[in-house]
Amino acid sequence: MASAHAATVTNDLKAPTEVQQGVGWQVLYPGRSLPLSSEEAVLRLREAHEILGRCSATGALRASESFGAEFGAEARRRDQQEEEAAADEAQRREEVRRCQDAQTRQAAAALRDQKIDILPVYRSMFLVFGILLALLIFTAAFPPHGDVAAALLGTFASLLGCFLSICTFLHGTGDRVDRFRYGKHSDCIVRLTFVCFALGVVALAALTTHHSLAGFWWTALIVWPLTCCCNTCMIYAAKAEAEEGCYLTAEEREMQDKEQQQARQEVLQRTIVFEGSVLEGVGRPCVCSWPGKYEGAWDSLVSSSRNGDVSAAVVFLPDGTADFGRHAEIPDAEGIVGECWCVPLYGEQKPWGCRWWSHWIANIEEAVKKKAELEVYYFVDHVGRGKAQSFATAGQEHVRRETLNRRVEEFKETQQFKEAVDGGLGCLSRNCRGDGSSAYSRELKRLFLAWLPEEDREFLEAAEGLGNSQKAEVAWLERKGYHYTERDVSPWLSKNESKIPVEEVVPAPTLQSQQPRPSVDVNLPGTLALEPGA
Repeated sequence: MASAHAATVTNDLKAPTEVQQGVGWQVLYPGRSLPLSSEEAVLRLREAHEILGRCSATGALRASESFGAEFGAEARRRDQQEEEAAADEAQRREEVRRCQDAQTRQAAAALRDQKIDILPVYRSMFLVFGILLALLIFTAAFPPHGDVAAALLGTFASLLGCFLSICTFLHGTGDRVDRFRYGKHSDCIVRLTFVCFALGVVALAALTTHHSLAGFWWTALIVWPLTCCCNTCMIYAAKAEAEEGCYLTAEEREMQDKEQQQARQEVLQRTIVFEGSVLEGVGRPCVCSWPGKYEGAWDSLVSSSRNGDVSAAVVFLPDGTADFGRHAEIPDAEGIVGECWCVPLYGEQKPWGCRWWSHWIANIEEAVKKKAELEVYYFVDHVGRGKAQSFATAGQEHVRRETLNRRVEEFKETQQFKEAVDGGLGCLSRNCRGDGSSAYSRELKRLFLAWLPEEDREFLEAAEGLGNSQKAEVAWLERKGYHYTERDVSPWLSKNESKIPVEEVVPAPTLQSQQPRPSVDVNLPGTLALEPGA
């Protein structure tokens, strides 16, 4: 008995676990230990209660080793799967960011090229470099008639060489300032300035040779040390300062910012905005509702649709695009009360607007006209769950979910949350996987739901399965009496997140199917992706 009471269990996994203590279970976070109070130790994964292990409560137990080979292997496999999923998502996001940055730079360069008048630049360059080279050639050819004249000619040539270098590296470094001012002509200007610089060096060499033959070899000690020293300083100074962009005027910087913003909007419009593409074909599947939190899967869907491989009625109009924030009036024929579609969708007007909804309805009508098979995609293993009671209640349900989810900040001030933090909540990974969640965010949601009153908790727990906009989309399909097929999003996910898909065909709604059903959405603040219209 004494040895049993002295036993401890340490969670050396990366996932949270639960230890049986009497008739209840106590959470054990990664890196933390817990004394055992019984002769048998029972441990299970907090996110998968069916993964459970047992052993005698003796000595120092480790979650990955002491509770059976099968439990340890499965727990480690899940840890590895979580890490790989997070790594895949991080890599995907980085690739998307790099691609968008590159496309934005290209778009901004194209805008700049349209606005640049390069002829005045070439005229000024020919004037400045022409004068400097002419003076250098004249100085090199002028015969020195004495020591004073030779010294003056050498000094003058050295100053001309310095000025030539300054002009060369102000116009020909090829840095971002040059690219902004000269656009696609930047490379040509760089070559031209260096040709002029090379001619200047030849002229200085000719002067040195001329003076040496005349017996004034010492003028080389005036020309080259001063010129080289000054040139070296100016090269580094001009290069460093130009890279910092300090040579851009306030007006040029303002213009650059506007062009960057315009370029970003063009890239968004071209790559991220999706207004749907309903393809021809009787009975051809058409994606009409999609869970936007799976961003990688969404990218695959959009890419497939743009390639003509997938028919899709879904719409996504993100921030920074033309229709974002715009609203659409409800046609009188619909018999729905509201200033715009935001009211029945969200219960109130939203900053992202509801223009996307009118596009979506038009796509659905086109798909129905073409006799397509409408498809609704659900969260992994949640097929058939998460629907609004009806389209008439979708807005009120959305408001209630938002109100409850905002209480997470209130929960973070409670003693229960502080105890969880002290117990190791912060040890959980915050790296997001493909569904936008992390081990930390999922545990926070579990704790938050457990803190809520039972009625509110059940309301939110019933909400898992469809995204916010999806609830209204599916309710609209049922309101219109359109057949649709329910599908699991798993086949679109990466290998580290996918599971066996589940399908179920839903017939046209009857009077019974119009009765209230549980509504869903347990998205905590900051976890919703691709809203609205995705």
